[in-house]
Amino acid sequence: MPARLTNPLRAEHPLWQCALRPFFLGALAVALLVMAAWLLVLGAGLALPTVAQPRWHGLGLMLGMGLAAVAGFLFTAVPEFTSSPEFEEALLRRGFALWLPCALLPWLPWAWAEPAAALVGVLFLAWLARQVLPPLWNQDGRPHLELMVGLLGLLAAMLGLAQALWRGQLASPWLDALLLAFAALTVLAMSRISMRIVNRALDARRDAGLPVPADPYLARPPRRRLALALLAAQAAAGVLLADLPRVQGWLALASAAAMAALMTDWHVGRALLRRWPFVLYLVYLSLCAGCALWGLGLLGLGGGWMSAGRHLVAVGGFGLAIFMVMAIAGRTHVGVALDERPWLPAAAALLLAAAALRVAAALGGPWQALLAAGVAWMLAFAWMAAHSLPLWWCPRSDGLRGCQEPLEGEG
Repeated sequence: MPARLTNPLRAEHPLWQCALRPFFLGALAVALLVMAAWLLVLGAGLALPTVAQPRWHGLGLMLGMGLAAVAGFLFTAVPEFTSSPEFEEALLRRGFALWLPCALLPWLPWAWAEPAAALVGVLFLAWLARQVLPPLWNQDGRPHLELMVGLLGLLAAMLGLAQALWRGQLASPWLDALLLAFAALTVLAMSRISMRIVNRALDARRDAGLPVPADPYLARPPRRRLALALLAAQAAAGVLLADLPRVQGWLALASAAAMAALMTDWHVGRALLRRWPFVLYLVYLSLCAGCALWGLGLLGLGGGWMSAGRHLVAVGGFGLAIFMVMAIAGRTHVGVALDERPWLPAAAALLLAAAALRVAAALGGPWQALLAAGVAWMLAFAWMAAHSLPLWWCPRSDGLRGCQEPLEGEG
């Protein structure tokens, strides 16, 4: 194999030809390594890499996997949405170098490592916002500027987490706020992706002569913005009203109700039951059910219900969303068509099983359910890695550079 394919440090390596390639690869690596370490902690009593936080695995996944996934999505999607030039390969390499400490620092066995990782996360998000703001702002009508609002919400949560860790304060409320900020960005990303995927399913049924709604599917802003506002209110209440759990609980249930209302936009008949729309719909369902369980826990059912809700949002919501973005954008933006083979719904089912097992464990199930949930998570993302890494590591089969999608019918 030519040297340029084996040494990713070389400027001409294909890894840097499209923004999603290095960041999605990094997200996959963190998803697998952090969960493997956490399983060793649970199953073999391995000592945690750090001494600062009991929710080390959540912090590691959000700082490593979450930030990489957000960067890979925005760096790839913003040029497409705004018809602006793709980001330069040199800029991607600098961004990846800035992200890398976020993934590596939580592994160090010193109390300063986690605060330092969060602080680098703040710098990384500020830098990312600086890169994507101009094309979003300069587009006529600014239809995608709400992506910047979501990114700034994530930055605010990360800044709060960093200051709490540096001061030795309780970081759990800020970790919750960070998770809810990721959930909000998930809603924003899915609203863009869903219009292509759902309308593709409607077109397939229409071409087959089957009944479909007359109007195309649209991800309408009002319900989405209500859900985003309530997720933000839930996050703010967790930080500012820590001594008022019932207020937090009702806001979490309001978030769940808003997510349920948002899901009604998806009810387009049997086209929803096709593979791609249905799995994306399950992302919304997981976010809705997770907020509901979280709220019930805050209203008096106990911490187990809160933990169940958090993990359903994290695994079935944000985790499954990352998986599906990798499956969709991670293929089309390297020049190949969507993968219609049965491995993909099977791997998505593994992620949903991981979410269900983690909920069961939080609600009093056997401790082995924790291990089973972690194994299911790892199998799903290992399956994704096996099918995606060759596409991200090697040159495009069509001979092009960049993130162009394949022509209709090709791939």
